[in-house]
Amino acid sequence: NDLYDVIVIGLGRYGFHLTNNLQKEGFRVLAVDFDPEAIKTAQEQGIPAIYGDAADPEGPAHLPLAGVKMVVLAFHHYRTGPLMTDLRRTMANAFRAHGYEGSIACTSHSTTYDHDLHDHGINLILRPFEDAASDACTHITRHIKN
Repeated sequence: NDLYDVIVIGLGRYGFHLTNNLQKEGFRVLAVDFDPEAIKTAQEQGIPAIYGDAADPEGPAHLPLAGVKMVVLAFHHYRTGPLMTDLRRTMANAFRAHGYEGSIACTSHSTTYDHDLHDHGINLILRPFEDAASDACTHITRHIKN
């Protein structure tokens, strides 16, 4: 019995709202975060949430990946220097190394730095600010025209 359709890693504002919306769409979602408070808050709202550290390369080995269609890397990524490890790339590589063949999505705020995400096994790139602005534009347009 496959437990989850989607695993969302990162329960910040974006990850939390994404998880909520995916559940409303009928997906079985597991949220993963390293902040006990975020996990507790999610669980109180009916979101299955467990502890996990995005920096742990063995992390994927401890997740119920059978049947998971998509893993979403929804945590903040700050590039502080050219040698700074990008956890999105590291995690995507770790999931692939553990034999995960489903889709991987991640957030991006930079087209220049993120030009190679597909090379790391990432299938879908989410752009929170562009997506939110586009969504807001749709709402504004509907409001003005009605």
